[in-house]
Amino acid sequence: MIRTLVITGGPCAGKSTTIEHLKTTLGERYNLVVIPEMATMLLSHGFPLNDKTLAYHFQNAVITSQMMMEDSHRLTAEGEMRNTIIICDRGLLDNNAYSPGIVEKVSGEETKTLLNRYDGVIHLITAADGVPEAYETESNVHRYETAEEAVSLDERIRNAWVGHDSLKVIHAEKDFQHKLNLAVEAVESFF
Repeated sequence: MIRTLVITGGPCAGKSTTIEHLKTTLGERYNLVVIPEMATMLLSHGFPLNDKTLAYHFQNAVITSQMMMEDSHRLTAEGEMRNTIIICDRGLLDNNAYSPGIVEKVSGEETKTLLNRYDGVIHLITAADGVPEAYETESNVHRYETAEEAVSLDERIRNAWVGHDSLKVIHAEKDFQHKLNLAVEAVESFF
């Protein structure tokens, strides 16, 4: 059985830490495959994004790369005997939070079809919304949002996934380990 899940949320929501925790916690029981966040991957490898004229081309590259990675990983997972979890560090519809309707335009797909690419979506609420003293930008060179901007972006990302039948929202917690445990429970609920 293959399950494709999205781990998403606003800046400083704990996505990377959660994904690492899932790999450690569930890696023995499942074939766990992680598709990295495409925007960060492109920016980290030199894709220039220093003016607004490149924004459409950047989003197009993110969406196209994401779709190819997801499809390739699904094809590969079909040969695996163990239950497989494909975890997407952000999903296609996250892009609509930055540029409304861009995913449908670039992919040529309707929103419902795009939502159905995923068996589940786990949205982690940013620390800026609930534990503001934990919000920081130093751990990610591509994170530049103020706490207020992070809360607004988090809400736009969450709204991009409204309509998915299996959207689970995990709020910011002072006890981050509890948030990690909730994420593990959410992933396991898809099997």
